[in-house]
Amino acid sequence: GKDSDPYRVRVLGLPPLQETQQFISIELFETALHKKVDSLWHEPRILWCDPARFGDDTTAIGERKGRNAKLLKRIHGQDTMQSVGQIIQYINDAKRIEPYDYVVIDEIGIGAGIVDRLREQEYDVIGVNVGEKSRREDCKNLRAELWYLMKEWLKEGHVTEEFRDDLIGPQYSYDSSGRLVIERKEDMKKRGLKSPDIGDGLSISFFPLNPIKKTQRIKSNVKKSVASHYNSLAK
Repeated sequence: GKDSDPYRVRVLGLPPLQETQQFISIELFETALHKKVDSLWHEPRILWCDPARFGDDTTAIGERKGRNAKLLKRIHGQDTMQSVGQIIQYINDAKRIEPYDYVVIDEIGIGAGIVDRLREQEYDVIGVNVGEKSRREDCKNLRAELWYLMKEWLKEGHVTEEFRDDLIGPQYSYDSSGRLVIERKEDMKKRGLKSPDIGDGLSISFFPLNPIKKTQRIKSNVKKSVASHYNSLAK
């Protein structure tokens, strides 16, 4: 098509908009960056965290509500309990205005300890292991699936400048079965790029499929409970 890089380069003699094998193009990011969208009241509010302890990686915490995403904090050199405390602070602060409907945390590595500690304190959190099998047949693992869903969301969503390097950095490929593969953090570092902590964090906010607000979930569960009760009486 006329909007493709091959047409731009071979026909128009213009530079490509997307690097070879770049999963999220600069053009797509720029569109999402400058797009103005409003979040609707019924759309769930999701808090996400991609934790790291020490070294080159950073702990990234952010939120997404509908078509809007933002970074809340990026911390370098923070231990597990400090991360737990930070997440609890955001959860409690949100209760004053609009509580989070979902809290999702990458549970690989030290993230497992964060998830366990929050659950121990009776916080409702979802641990996400991006190395698990994808729920889609065309993606190699859950990480590829979540990045795919995030890319589709970017066509209508809005992000801030802080997401730029992390979103446009990873490359992609396909395995022998034709499944999507997103470049590993280790391979990105070999190319001189930093770990896409913010990008990975935002991606796990797409783990809940067809998310709805907590109040709607409660009403739905009450209806199911009542229906189950009357069905048992009918028997």
